[in-house]
Amino acid sequence: MALVRKSLIQLKRFRVEELKARLAALDEMKGGLDENIRQLDSAMERERVRSGDSAIARLAMPNILKGIEARRGNIEKTRADLERDRTELEAELVVAEQELAAAETAEEQRRKRAVESAASMAEYRRDQQLMRRHLRRHAIG
Repeated sequence: MALVRKSLIQLKRFRVEELKARLAALDEMKGGLDENIRQLDSAMERERVRSGDSAIARLAMPNILKGIEARRGNIEKTRADLERDRTELEAELVVAEQELAAAETAEEQRRKRAVESAASMAEYRRDQQLMRRHLRRHAIG
């Protein structure tokens, strides 16, 4: 039974750590996407500056900008999805941490009751032994 309780607490700890690791991974992905957006914005600006005012630039620039904007839109959609996933994970983490805290508290209280019970049983046995000694003394005398 104690092994089951320990395993349950370990499982809950593992779940909390797993959720924290997933949150960290999402944060890392979001940082990468933010960097990609900065690079695309920089690329758009470079294309505008580099293209100048030539006839080829006027023909090619809209397509280049559309491509960059499409890529930026896809990245922003992915980033929004990551934010939604992060919000859900944060809620799961709060629940998992509460469950872990409750399990640890319950185990601590169970241990405390076991120690108190053992102490009470030892005191009861001592009292019984003293009573038997007392009765033997008075029965003999």
